[in-house]
Amino acid sequence: TNFINAASYPFSASNSDRIFSEIDSTILQRFLYTENPLFIENTDTARIHPEIKQFLISLNIKSIALLPLWYEKKQIGTVLLSWTNPQTISIEDQNYCATLCDSLATSLYHIDQFEVIKETYSASRSINPIIQKVLLTKNPHDIVDVLAQEILPANANQIMFLKFTHDDDEYLIDYEIIANQTRDHQNIWPRIRESINSFPALRSIQESPLIFSSLDSRTLDPRSIDALIRYDIQSGIILPLEYSGKIIGALAVTACEPIELLREEVHLIEAVGAWIPVIFQRQNALE
Repeated sequence: TNFINAASYPFSASNSDRIFSEIDSTILQRFLYTENPLFIENTDTARIHPEIKQFLISLNIKSIALLPLWYEKKQIGTVLLSWTNPQTISIEDQNYCATLCDSLATSLYHIDQFEVIKETYSASRSINPIIQKVLLTKNPHDIVDVLAQEILPANANQIMFLKFTHDDDEYLIDYEIIANQTRDHQNIWPRIRESINSFPALRSIQESPLIFSSLDSRTLDPRSIDALIRYDIQSGIILPLEYSGKIIGALAVTACEPIELLREEVHLIEAVGAWIPVIFQRQNALE
């Protein structure tokens, strides 16, 4: 509850520039650009730069959580949570914030996806209600059930999650279907583990999603085509799921016939997919 309240602290877009302009930019930059999360339970006693301390006190901020957003070894932003009373920030809350920021950083990096969604979908079809439903799930099977109803394109018929296994050198060695769902609520594949050599195209998604409108795509090799035929897949998108800089699995949204996914459909899948790894982490679904 404290973290939710903190996120609603009344800084508006219209006055944030004015507020932060009151601090020397070099001092502010050193404060905001931090490698690790910083938690200050009481600003009155904190050992921070005097100008920063005075700034926080002037805004009646007594406790803060400063959370850096890192993507591909680069800090792309900072989340600042604040309280008007001193707080005891538990280790559990600290760990949860760190986990949440991994997903938020990935989402912000792909912010153009959200802009496309915002222009294309009405408020009732926005990403926020989808994520809220997914956050209520308890396992990957529940997640695919929600996604099959919320993001499955009109001509697609199946969603599945793949878990990746790497060797000690971080080389992808096999994959496992951990959950799948069709539009008519069928779980058609048992939990299957296969060598990556039976589906080599999965290695390519570590760079970008694999999108194919038919099995004639030049991006598909013969063994990967055989794997897709076994799973009754003719077209779709296979999206990498990244957590803390590592590809931990994939989200596949597919059809049993050749289809061309619309640009907005791809963006919606990618935007929702950016949140899946952190939700898996909360569920310990890939352990």
